[in-house]
Amino acid sequence: MKYVEARRVEVSARTLNNILATVRGFLGWAVSNEHPDRDPLATIGRIDATERRRVRRAFSDHEIMAILKHAGRYDLAVRLALGTGLRRGEIRDLQWRDVHLEGRSYLQLRPEATKSGRGDVLPLPPALAARRPSDAAPTDCVTRPPALKPWLRLLERAGVAYLDAERRIGGFHGLRLTFVTNLQRSGTPGRVVQALARHTDPRLTHGTYTDLSLLDTFGAAAKLPTYDPPAAVAVAEGTTDTPLVPWDQIRDQKVCKNGSQACEPLQDCSPNTPQGSGRNTQQNKAFSGVSGGNLHRSLGLSKPGPLGLEPRTS
Repeated sequence: MKYVEARRVEVSARTLNNILATVRGFLGWAVSNEHPDRDPLATIGRIDATERRRVRRAFSDHEIMAILKHAGRYDLAVRLALGTGLRRGEIRDLQWRDVHLEGRSYLQLRPEATKSGRGDVLPLPPALAARRPSDAAPTDCVTRPPALKPWLRLLERAGVAYLDAERRIGGFHGLRLTFVTNLQRSGTPGRVVQALARHTDPRLTHGTYTDLSLLDTFGAAAKLPTYDPPAAVAVAEGTTDTPLVPWDQIRDQKVCKNGSQACEPLQDCSPNTPQGSGRNTQQNKAFSGVSGGNLHRSLGLSKPGPLGLEPRTS
């Protein structure tokens, strides 16, 4: 029982139950062959795997930069976990014969060296492929990942908390969570993420191995359609969205773009101007018979140049 309590700090309840089942299988064989007279573990029950005492977390970009800065001899192990999602035991058992650099670099994992017992193939980032020593033997280990105590010392040097504010642990396995979470952040399709994580159950990929606190949920929500009705399109003149101004508003303006004097001839042309003046009558006739640049010349105004993308007429 002391062993179980001590190991619960390092491994999950599921792993402990697997260890317990293996030992019990051996003891059952021993008892059947009359080596011991009884099973010493008969009174030890299985651990409740639904009670998650240890909740792992992924690392933020800032934390990863700090970890790599202080990784030292564990630099390659950390980068392998971040770039391939390999577990600590898989990195420990990885040999150079598993690394293929012809064409696109990849890892051909041996079934006996994986947790699932499958010979999976994983893409290998080019930066990691370049780390192979020229004199490496095929059966040489690629690198050694840190055990718990060296990992804790590494986190301390990097200034990264092992337990965050929510009591989630930042173990070496958190690098695998970071690998999966970063794939989710990059918009990789879920089925591809599941394949790279080598999970048979997508719920494990999108649940346990995805740290929601690092996903841009607000940015994703901002991309949703609003279904607001389109704004009414005003009748525009030229290439701008400025609506046409009614004549009475132009007539009553006190200040124009070219000064108040430029507005005075327009006021004389107002339809409401008294019809007693011959001068006004002539101007009204001139106004009704001209348009465009002729209107400006008839009123004594200089013709404005083209605005924006308006076509030139002369």
